[in-house]
Amino acid sequence: MNPQTFISIIIPVYNTRQYLEQMLGSICMSVPEDNPRIKIEIICVDDGSTDGSLDLLNELARKDRRIRIYSQQNQGQSVARNTGIDHITKNPPLDAENKDSHWVYFFDSDDVLHTESGFEDFCALTNNRQSDLVMFCGNVIDEEGHHMQNDRYQRPESLLVQDRPMAGTEVMSLLLKEFRFRAVPWLYLARYSVLKETGIRFRPGIIHEDELFTATLLLSCKNVVAKNINLVWHRMRQSSTMGATFSRRNMDCYLTVIDGMQEFMQAHPDLRRSIWDYCRYTLTHVLITARCLPLRDRWHTLRRIVNSGYLPYVEFKRLIQFIIGNGKSS
Repeated sequence: MNPQTFISIIIPVYNTRQYLEQMLGSICMSVPEDNPRIKIEIICVDDGSTDGSLDLLNELARKDRRIRIYSQQNQGQSVARNTGIDHITKNPPLDAENKDSHWVYFFDSDDVLHTESGFEDFCALTNNRQSDLVMFCGNVIDEEGHHMQNDRYQRPESLLVQDRPMAGTEVMSLLLKEFRFRAVPWLYLARYSVLKETGIRFRPGIIHEDELFTATLLLSCKNVVAKNINLVWHRMRQSSTMGATFSRRNMDCYLTVIDGMQEFMQAHPDLRRSIWDYCRYTLTHVLITARCLPLRDRWHTLRRIVNSGYLPYVEFKRLIQFIIGNGKSS
């Protein structure tokens, strides 16, 4: 009997050896190999790790045939995820009735899947032909794995009470209004056919690439389902991208995200209103954080905003606060 659902799990790995066994163990435990309804493939892409991550990945793959390992020179998380997309099984063993029940999930190499819920809870949900994208919730753990009181990755009640598929534009509008848009891809399950048809990929060479990928993916979907299910424990680490000190590079990459949204708008003029709202939301809020930048970096940012024509995206009050900064002048 062929499974009803097939999920390709893509995991970029870079120097996270200490977390790999727990991370992969939580996924494999959630969906045993003999599960008749749901099958998974786990595509790990080692991005030039120097801490022995690749050796451990190969060892773990020998214990579970669903784990496939690929390695590359260090090129960043975007390229690693795109490499994973390239190696997705194109024709998984799904019968004709469920041939479009192939889903893609992007997981982080230091996170943990909720084994008490896991993918089994999504089998019936993902077979719903009306959904292109499934959204869910997540909890937070610290570097040692202790649970933290943090609701950052919980969905707003106004979204969860919608017991129907919603257009991606409608979901985006609601999330922006509630100040609860979260771009991290491990809070979404995407139908493979949507990724294939849209050609959406992660932009190489930048950090905060999730912002561009998730925003364009969400806006491209006609039917989005949100469920109040915690699927993942997200590990907050000081050495991670999100835990790093905000710098000029962060600001430059956010502006590159806005550049990407302008390109997306050229290809999808019907989404102009939603894209405008997203750009205004993102740029205005990032400038609040960017007040910490030295004066020379703030002037660099301001010139790029002006020259790119992005001033209409910035609230006047936030712009003045950004220019004044928080006292750094060097």
